[in-house]
Formats: sequence, structure tokens, C-alpha cells
Amino acid sequence: MTAPTSEPLTTPLTAEQRAQIASHLREAETTATTGLLVDLAEAVANCRNHAHPKYADDIFCENLAGYISARVGPVLRRLVDIEAEAERLRAELAARPSRATVLREAAPLSTTPQTAPTFWLADHADDNPTLHTSLEAARAACDASYGSPAEWQTDHDGVHRQVVTHPDDDRAVRYTGRVVWAITVEPEASTAGDPR
Repeated sequence: MTAPTSEPLTTPLTAEQRAQIASHLREAETTATTGLLVDLAEAVANCRNHAHPKYADDIFCENLAGYISARVGPVLRRLVDIEAEAERLRAELAARPSRATVLREAAPLSTTPQTAPTFWLADHADDNPTLHTSLEAARAACDASYGSPAEWQTDHDGVHRQVVTHPDDDRAVRYTGRVVWAITVEPEASTAGDPR
């Protein structure tokens, strides 16, 4: 067994670590269902909260420990699958053009002095960014690419992020990867009379 390390709990699993975990699982081991995760959480709580005997074997806890250990394989399979998907998404995000590049390519040229127009860039998680004339339209485009309406949160820098909230309250539980931000296009000075 590998000795515990002091690395942060949020450090992603490497491909080698995922392969090592998967090698210990049965090939037909399916990923854990939501129901199984809830059942295991209840078993852990029951093991922790019941009255532990002081001078006898804790048969209740031993039975629960056996129940949990017999079902932890699908939980590890789900963990490996989620970590692999997270790595794929990180690589996809790293391959995308920078915000500065997108802004530079999206800004239309203007040759007449006017009020700087504001456009809204909708950055879809699984498609090319799109440009819109209103915040509502940009959000709607992200909702459409996500497949259903979601909640929106606005960062301190004015970036709107699409999130999925907890069913019991407004707490954000997952970020969908879709964002919307404003682009102000400053008009260029008129080139009328320019000898070039």
C-alpha cells in the first residue's frame, strides 16, 4: 500500500494513478449510481453514530464496514471516470484561444466617430464563441447549448458564469463552463482625406 503523502486533497489524479486504480477493479465494474452513493453515506453515518459497545466486539460496525467495502468498487470507478473527464475538459480549455485573441478577432472596425457599441460574447463550453447584441441573447445562446436554462452568477470583473444550483437552495454546485462577457468596440478615427 502506498504511504500517504502531504499533497493537497484537490490534486487531480494523473493518468498513471487512474490506471493503477482501474487495474484493481473488476473489468465489468460499473460506475456507482446516485442511489448507491446515498446508501453508502447512510452506512457511514450509521457506523459513526450508533452506540459503540465498550467491552465487546462492535458487530454492527463490522457488518457495515463489510457492506461498504463490498460496494466501494463502483465508487472508485465513478471517481476514475470523473477525473478522466475533468482532465479532458482542462486540456480542451487550454487549447482554446485566449480572451485577448477572441476580442481582437471579434471587434469590427468602425470608420465613423460614434458611441462605442457594446457586444456580448457567449463562450460555449463545447462550441465556438458567438457574438450577440444583448446580454439576454448571449445567455440564451449558452442556455441553448447547455440544453436547459441554468442560473447565472456575475463575477466582480463583470463576467457572467452559467452555474447549476442545488435543488434545495441557490447555492452553486457546478460551473457548466459557459461564460458571457461584454465587449466594447471603440470606434477608430475617420480616415477621410488620408492621402494613403
